[in-house]
Parts: sequence; C-alpha cells; structure tokens
Amino acid sequence: MWRRSRRASRRRRSIDDAPVTYPLGRNGKTLEADNYDRKFRGPTTLQQAVEESINVVTVKLQERIGVDRTIRVARRVGISSPLNADLTLALGPRTCPSSS
Repeated sequence: MWRRSRRASRRRRSIDDAPVTYPLGRNGKTLEADNYDRKFRGPTTLQQAVEESINVVTVKLQERIGVDRTIRVARRVGISSPLNADLTLALGPRTCPSSS
C-alpha cells in the first residue's frame, strides 16, 4: 500500500512528457513541443526534466505559470532583451547576444 501511495504522490508532482501541440498567434502556426531525443517519458518530475533538458515538460510548465508572469519576473531580475510573448519562451531567448 505504501508503494502505491508513493507512486500516486509522484504522479501528482509530475508533468506528463507526451506529445503536445499549441496554437501560436492568429496566423495558424503551431508549436509542436518535442524533445531533442524524440523520446517521451510519461510522468516526469521537474528535477528529471531539468537534468535531462526535456522540452515538452518545460513548455507545459510555462503554460501553467503563464508567459506574462515569466516576462514580469525576467524584467524584475534585470533581463531587458526582447522575449517571445508565447510558449516558445520556455525553450530559450529569441536571439542570443553576439560576443564581440
């Protein structure tokens, strides 16, 4: 019984790493969140997602948090570069500054 409740608890604290598609803007474009290795792991903890750079979980977490909230926090900590105001923000900056 303890093992069953432990697994149920882990599922509640995880995000499902499974294929997902989101609409982007009004022009009909979509974001098909995918992982670099093209593998899906099912219920995944945030720790595992960060350790293994699992894009799908990152995008789903960004959806839960909200893009506007993420941008507000980024501005508050001093990030002033342009940021995508959509779920692709979870995958990194739109452009990287060049090192001169």
